Amino acid sequence: MESCFSESCWRDSKGQAALEYMIIVAVALALLAPLVSVSQDMLGDLSDSRRTVLLSETMDSIEEAIRRVESQGEPAKITLDVEVPSRVVSAGVEEKYFFYVMDVRGRESDYYRTTGSEIDGELPVDEGLHRISVENRGDVVYVDYE
Repeated sequence: MESCFSESCWRDSKGQAALEYMIIVAVALALLAPLVSVSQDMLGDLSDSRRTVLLSETMDSIEEAIRRVESQGEPAKITLDVEVPSRVVSAGVEEKYFFYVMDVRGRESDYYRTTGSEIDGELPVDEGLHRISVENRGDVVYVDYE
């Protein structure tokens, strides 16, 4: 049986310990990699859900303002502050509906609201807080923003 008091034997055991430590760290990282990927996907889903809920709330507010102004008749006008989430690609107002198009996980998703009123105007697409005015102009409810 060989004694390990010599300098060369001591260096070899130190090198072996370092190698074993590196193997343990590599295995641990390999086991953690899928968890990190799943966590990132979950965070992305939460972010998309938050943006979708925010857009839905914004559209609900606009729809309610259109209905109120229509029911009150000309020259009724409502001004409201709404928040537009990030990744909104476009928005529009057409005859009796308005819509937003938002990028969700690399794909464009359409969100519509139908109104019983003839509507015209423009909606904001830039992220952030916007002041929207909804005005009854007789034959049409006009939607605009500052």
